[in-house]
Amino acid sequence: MITRILMSVVAVGCGACPRPAAGPELPNVVAATQPPGGGKPRTLLGAEQLPAYLPLLAGKRVGLVVNQTSLVGRTHLVDTLTRRGVHLTAIFAPEHGFRGEAADGATITDGRDARSGVPVRSVYGSTKKPTPEMLADVDVLVFDIQDVGTRFYTFISTLHYVMEAAAEQGKRVV
Repeated sequence: MITRILMSVVAVGCGACPRPAAGPELPNVVAATQPPGGGKPRTLLGAEQLPAYLPLLAGKRVGLVVNQTSLVGRTHLVDTLTRRGVHLTAIFAPEHGFRGEAADGATITDGRDARSGVPVRSVYGSTKKPTPEMLADVDVLVFDIQDVGTRFYTFISTLHYVMEAAAEQGKRVV
């Protein structure tokens, strides 16, 4: 009997608790679009949602963690952002390199992208986690890599290491 009374008091008490205030409204990000002329809607990838994230990059030194899946239409995100005047200071290359030209398991080395001239820093070579020196000229990191969700793919661990390094250095990740 006492148990029922206590349970009733707890249930009523929980219902009387004030609800948390609603948080700030998030930007309306479209998940799918209707192609011109009808047809099936297609999913928009993160890189294609420029209006949602370009304001976050304005006036910042931007580092990209990208690979061959980081496309806006048929154009690589590095090339798209370079053309739009985003100040790219670093490209962080995961397994296969950022343009996807390296073999499985091949060590990725630092270098410079021939197309954009942006320095390329390996996060699949002697280090998997960006070092403070690698992040020194970066204000914000953009991570845009598609992943199939299998544990033997390395991209999710790359995201983990990037987020950990960014948190340690006070950098934002988009």
